[in-house]
Amino acid sequence: MSAWSWGEGEPWANAMSHALAEHYGRWSVGWRWAHDEGDFDGGPVGYWCCPRDSITTPQETLARVVAAL
Repeated sequence: MSAWSWGEGEPWANAMSHALAEHYGRWSVGWRWAHDEGDFDGGPVGYWCCPRDSITTPQETLARVVAAL
């Protein structure tokens, strides 16, 4: 699972950050700055943890991205 998270999950989350920044502007890059154990530890986001724990089905994952944004 850890290999998947870094090999596929992390690039997906990075691509999502890029797409959101292209559409909404640079402020949206912080959408996954989660508190506790997030990708960028120490932020205010509570709906996203990390690719390993946050990416599930397409519908549920996109709902988490929207909630985090």
